[in-house]
Amino acid sequence: MRPVKAFVREDLVGRDGWTRFLPLVENDHRKGMSERDTLRAQELALIDISDVDRRTATKALGVSRHAAKQAKTAQKLNDATLRRTAAAGMDLEQTAQLAEVENVRDAENRLMRALQRDQVEGTGGRGHWDQEMALLRSEQADTDVRAKAEAELKKAGIPLLGRVPSYEKDPSLPLTELTTGLGNPLTEDNHKNCPGHSARLDEEHRPVWHCADPAAYGHKVRPQPKKPKTEQDEQKAEERARIVACNRAWKAAAGPRQEFVKRLVRGKTLPDEARLFAQRIMLDLPASTASGPTSSARRPWRCCSEPRTPRTAPPPRPPPASPRTGWPTCCSPRSPPRSRTPSASPSSSTPPG
Repeated sequence: MRPVKAFVREDLVGRDGWTRFLPLVENDHRKGMSERDTLRAQELALIDISDVDRRTATKALGVSRHAAKQAKTAQKLNDATLRRTAAAGMDLEQTAQLAEVENVRDAENRLMRALQRDQVEGTGGRGHWDQEMALLRSEQADTDVRAKAEAELKKAGIPLLGRVPSYEKDPSLPLTELTTGLGNPLTEDNHKNCPGHSARLDEEHRPVWHCADPAAYGHKVRPQPKKPKTEQDEQKAEERARIVACNRAWKAAAGPRQEFVKRLVRGKTLPDEARLFAQRIMLDLPASTASGPTSSARRPWRCCSEPRTPRTAPPPRPPPASPRTGWPTCCSPRSPPRSRTPSASPSSSTPPG
């Protein structure tokens, strides 16, 4: 057993009523623990115990086995944010995840809305939270990549051009549109000594080399027909931005969806929606693969009553599929395989003698 320090009150020996009265007064005047005090207490309580005791303690508190680390991360939030998370019903893991992405724009409000959607569903899941969290992490990673690219340009001493207001003329041009005074193309190597050598970052945060003021530094613009911007060009730019945002959201949601499927198949029972979906896919699979490519992974379904053909021969034409089940009509689960021997015509059939 581990010794524990304690105060010994010899004056309370034999005075049980007074002993019970003093804690009552202390509890009545004690200030309630703040959310930060609770997190700090959880961290200190779980950080210096054995693995066996930690499993028992985390189970009693209703937290995960990484609760000590999560409590330390959650303390990065300010007191006002901690109070809002507690009032909204966030658990310790969700509070720590909010602390991870708090620098992303509007992260708290987006996670609050996701938490409310999960609570409205009432199934105990956190699908909306996981997808919104994955998207926030993707945006944070994108911001980190841009910050790293900006730091590398600053370290190299190359100015990063910012956005120019629409009411001002931007004198800078990319090097791909410029030439030297003699008409030679400009590149990063032969332009780096120019006082106007600068850069902008593209959508993937890669540097695109520019000259801040080509006219002032003796560069020429490559002769090329200049097309005026039209409304169609603006629509294409908006469509491009929408596609980039949708691709980022799709990639971010892939992880939570895969984890959801893993948890689904590991459960003891399969939900009715998942079971019906699997049955529908299995019944529609032959009809969908019959028209697919004839690769080794997606080979047309062969009727069970058809003879095998050599690999050099063209694949047989698939039999028609049943509109109700999707299976080939000759292999329907409710009908026996059709015979391939021609039957006699009813007009020429004679009763057995």
